[in-house]
Amino acid sequence: MSKEQQPIDQEAIQSALAELAGLEKEFEKVDVDILRETTLRQAPLFTRRNALTSRIHNFWPLTFEQASSALQFDEFVTPEDAHVLGKYLRSVNVTRPDLDHEPRSVRIEFEFDANEYFSDAVLAKTFEYQAGAGGLASKPVAIGWKEGKDLTEGVAGAAAA
Repeated sequence: MSKEQQPIDQEAIQSALAELAGLEKEFEKVDVDILRETTLRQAPLFTRRNALTSRIHNFWPLTFEQASSALQFDEFVTPEDAHVLGKYLRSVNVTRPDLDHEPRSVRIEFEFDANEYFSDAVLAKTFEYQAGAGGLASKPVAIGWKEGKDLTEGVAGAAAA
């Protein structure tokens, strides 16, 4: 009997597929452990980088401006947003708020100088890892807009409510 004519052992295939699924979970655990370790080891480097970038006038606005087309920021940042970012953004900090439990979750903090648009000194967006959905999910950020200065014209406030 040639190889093509031999009966297919469905049980062996199912067993191998189950083992592969288990192995994929092991790979995922290793990836998470590496992310956790990398984050811990890089923390002092990010602290040093933040200290250096704070000494460079308009570092973050220039960075966003130069990277906008490559990272497709133009799709998400309006000209009005770009004006506020360019004029008032002081620093950007990315952290992993649940490092011990779920290091794939991420928080991005935008620190602003006092400005005419909103009262918040820091706007933070948290993306929580959703194991079942296989990705990151976030909630709208409430922004303390000053009277008549809401660049979203109420859309952001309605979404955050």
